[in-house]
Amino acid sequence: MSPAILRTAFLSTLGFALAACSGGGGGSAPAPVTPPNLQVAALQVTSPDPTSAHELDIETTLTSATTVQNVSISYYVIHKQDLDDKVPEPRQFLVATDVLPEVAAGTKVYPRTIIIPKEVAPRGDWYLTTRVDPLDQIAESNEDDNVPPENSPDI
Repeated sequence: MSPAILRTAFLSTLGFALAACSGGGGGSAPAPVTPPNLQVAALQVTSPDPTSAHELDIETTLTSATTVQNVSISYYVIHKQDLDDKVPEPRQFLVATDVLPEVAAGTKVYPRTIIIPKEVAPRGDWYLTTRVDPLDQIAESNEDDNVPPENSPDI
C-alpha cells in the first residue's frame, strides 16, 4: 500500500474513534445539570408557650428544585434587642443541628423539637432562626436564600 492510502486509512479510523468518544459526533452536548436550590420558606413555633429550658416544637418549611440527600439544618437564637439596635455582631447561640436524610423536591414541612438552653443570656426576648446547609456543603444555584424570610418568630 502506498503511504498516501495508509495515511488516509489512519485518518479515517482516527475520525471514527473521535466521533465515538464524543457521543457519535455532531450530536448535542449533554444537558447541563441544574444544581439544587434549598430555601427556608418559613419557620414556625407550634408550642403554645415557648420558654427556655423547655421543649419547643417548631416546623421548618423547606423548598427545593430537586431531591437532595443529607441536608444539614441548624437552629439559632439571636438577641432581639441587639437586632433592634442594629448591633454589628448580635449575640446569638446555636441551639440545634440536624441532618435530614432527604429533602424532597417541592415544598415540605419538617417538624422538630428543640430545647433552648437555660444558659442563653441575657434573659429577655430572642428571635429563633434557622439556616439550611449552614456550611455550604451543597453546591446550590442560590446560596443567599438559605435562611427564613425576615419574619422569624420571637421566643
